Amino acid sequence: MASTITPSAGSLVTALLAEIERDRERKKSGAPGEEKDGAKQAAPAKDQDNSDDSEDGGREDSPGPPDPRTCTVSGPGFAGGASGAPVNLIITCKDEDGKRCAEGGDDVMVRVVPAGSGAAAGTYIEVTVEDKDNGMYVATYTPPAKGAYSVTVQVNGRDLEGSPFP
Repeated sequence: MASTITPSAGSLVTALLAEIERDRERKKSGAPGEEKDGAKQAAPAKDQDNSDDSEDGGREDSPGPPDPRTCTVSGPGFAGGASGAPVNLIITCKDEDGKRCAEGGDDVMVRVVPAGSGAAAGTYIEVTVEDKDNGMYVATYTPPAKGAYSVTVQVNGRDLEGSPFP
């Protein structure tokens, strides 16, 4: 395999190996040196960067947990639809900075009642919520009659801003 390394590449590898060996010797002897102190300072910064990635998923690059103030609901489900025909609502979870969440797994609850009926017993319409595993959820319900409905949407136990929606 040594025959495939060009002379300049072989020299570079040899120089790097020699530097690594010198660093090992300095660490063993406990001799102070700029490289040793620099290595100590660089290591915590690297560890800190890694801990940021594991704790909050690298907030600069990926979104945080859903914030009900920035999540959105869209689709034809607000208008009801034809009697007996299923309608959909699309819930898009976003973090506090408005970035769409990249994963699912949140507790999304949708409650639909005929407008003006309040939360009287038995007036809730059954809703199924499908997690798309990408920060989006599709809620489907079938209105028993054409008309207006009040839609309450919660993410992780907290109402979305503006909920209930008329």
